[in-house]
Amino acid sequence: MQALQQVLGDELAKCEPATHYLRERRGLTADDIASLGLGYYPGPKRVAARVKDAGGDTSLLREWSVLPPMGDPSPMSGRIVGYWIQPDGSLRLWGRAISDDRRPKYCFAEGLDKTRPYGYQRSLGPVVAVEGAMDRHSLELLGVPSCATGGNQVNAAQAAYLAADGVQSLIFLCDSGKAARDGVLRTIQVCEPVGIRTAFAVLREGDDDVDAMRRAGRYDDVQSLAADAINGGAYLARQVLLHLDDYSEFEAGIVASHFRLRHMMTDESSAMFDRLLSSFGVLPRPREETVMGLASEMLKSGMSQGKINEQLQRRFGVDLMISQGRST
Repeated sequence: MQALQQVLGDELAKCEPATHYLRERRGLTADDIASLGLGYYPGPKRVAARVKDAGGDTSLLREWSVLPPMGDPSPMSGRIVGYWIQPDGSLRLWGRAISDDRRPKYCFAEGLDKTRPYGYQRSLGPVVAVEGAMDRHSLELLGVPSCATGGNQVNAAQAAYLAADGVQSLIFLCDSGKAARDGVLRTIQVCEPVGIRTAFAVLREGDDDVDAMRRAGRYDDVQSLAADAINGGAYLARQVLLHLDDYSEFEAGIVASHFRLRHMMTDESSAMFDRLLSSFGVLPRPREETVMGLASEMLKSGMSQGKINEQLQRRFGVDLMISQGRST
């Protein structure tokens, strides 16, 4: 691994387009670039030859998908690369295109396992997570310990890994837009049930990302993002309020799913969910008599037990057991 990093780091120093991108687009100094341990991947033939000359094991690089099968191209060619340490201690490359016109902008080596978030190190207090590796490096330069998910959410495997490592609180810094909102909801769904309290700093539409704020010297803004992150329960309650004005079946289903998720959240997050909805006059948890009253009315109307439970699940996230006893 040391030989590979030395070779790719040397290639980065020699590649003017790559260093220009990091300096001009990312605002990194030469010292910054050196401290982040990034590299540049010129192509598999050159990488193999240089690593071999440096005394590295090319067979191991093929095992790690750093080198593709003989004669095949590599999706990393022409990209700035970093090293994603795997749960077993091996590594896989991730790559970032120098030009935003190249798609995808980010790519990941075959077999890369994202279970251990990129750059994750256990520390006291909340874990701070971002989507992209470059934003994670920006936070590193600001002195904010963080990790990257490699996507717009914390996935289920990452949540399980963090929970097993004793993480109890996570702050996710994400962009605006529908994809980010979907990612927030999925992060709540996988983190809260395993005991990780979530909070989210969602950039407003048109705001710069973390990397851009660092380049602009807006250090305090970056720090306040994490400090002002909204609790996952409060975020979920806001989504309920947004959907309450529309009584379509689709919107009602979304609201019901949020109520069901509330029962799987950590105590603090579920309390925040209840508190925010109560402040807007919305009953956060249906009273037993409300559920029973509705069930009684549906029974009187001739609805079957299956249809009644379908309605109660959709509206309140509960099931009702109806048993018929015998008189003696």
